Amino acid sequence: MLEFCLLALPWVIDPALVQRTGREIAAPMATCVRPAMMVVEPNLVCASSKIHLSEMSAVSNCLRRWEHATTQTPERSRSQREDFRRRMQEDFNEHTAAAIEQLMGRVHEKSLTAIHEWQFVERTGDCIFLEAIPKDETERLFYGSLRVSIVAESGILEQLTVVDRNHSHRIAWRSERPVKDERIQLVRFENGIPPAPNAPLRTANLRVD
Repeated sequence: MLEFCLLALPWVIDPALVQRTGREIAAPMATCVRPAMMVVEPNLVCASSKIHLSEMSAVSNCLRRWEHATTQTPERSRSQREDFRRRMQEDFNEHTAAAIEQLMGRVHEKSLTAIHEWQFVERTGDCIFLEAIPKDETERLFYGSLRVSIVAESGILEQLTVVDRNHSHRIAWRSERPVKDERIQLVRFENGIPPAPNAPLRTANLRVD
């Protein structure tokens, strides 16, 4: 009886398979799809991991250049730091003003990464844009993130923007470096010192013989 059931099984599956050999029937059709999926999935994972690692490398390199660019910047006194925070509090809350102040002047990569989670945003021209998201949950109640623009080659901070919880942007600080194509006219003086604005101009008498 068991042998009869085994012989009748091909008619139940597909009558057309009666004309084929047992080796062809034993080959499942679904196995031709599975290997293709196994080949594609690892490639997708590898591609996304490469992008993530490249962004992490760009952030780390940018923060190190920023730190190196500020090594010659003198440390500010406590009174100077407090005065800067008071001026920032005219437009921002106390927590945001303190966060802005920590990014001014001399910076250290270890301190930057201890307070904020840094992400690569984009590169436009000669500047790299990074976004600093506060790690502390309480700090995130007062501001969403800080976005900085850093010159790629020199590591100099060019602009600092505050992004609030509603994703609106407000510039908190901007450098005064000249525009790339802006021409500066130099004036030469006899003794190397420009005259005072209200100083009288002296002219020599011309003698004609």
